[in-house]
Amino acid sequence: GFRFVMHTRSLQAVLIRGAAFFVFASATWSLFPLIVRRELQRGPEVYGLLLTCIGIGAVGGAMVLPRLRAKFSRDVLVAGASVLYALAALALAHVQSVPLLAGAMLATGVAWIAILSALQVSAQMTLPPWVRARGLAAFVVIFMGGMALGSIFWGQVATRVGIPAALTAAAAGMVVAIALT
Repeated sequence: GFRFVMHTRSLQAVLIRGAAFFVFASATWSLFPLIVRRELQRGPEVYGLLLTCIGIGAVGGAMVLPRLRAKFSRDVLVAGASVLYALAALALAHVQSVPLLAGAMLATGVAWIAILSALQVSAQMTLPPWVRARGLAAFVVIFMGGMALGSIFWGQVATRVGIPAALTAAAAGMVVAIALT
């Protein structure tokens, strides 16, 4: 499986694009509870509400995705959803209104499901049946590793420059990374 990944350019492209997104997207997930507690000075009820909005956005996004896939290529879909995710991260960093943040978190859910499904389908389509499970394992390693390492990184950045600045940097990095991949 590892050898196949190392010699398959199309799968490598999907993994690189996934790593580029997940490392930056992890900032939102890792700093989200701190935004609610420290920046908004709210408690678990607001955190739960905003997290619910992400879930509702993801379900709504999953229902809209078939129509979007019919109109746009996977590359365009991933790029657009990445920009949407980055804008939602900027809102999380700088908006203090819970109703406005609820809208931003709905967008986060839509973008998250669009990117995750598009990248996973791209990975599956590049893999022949005999190596599909091992190739998808590589995708899961990139996903989980990018989220874990990114969370550590963005936590350290937030400690040094502040939570809003870290989320702003992550949003900018996400857009640049997707533009370069």
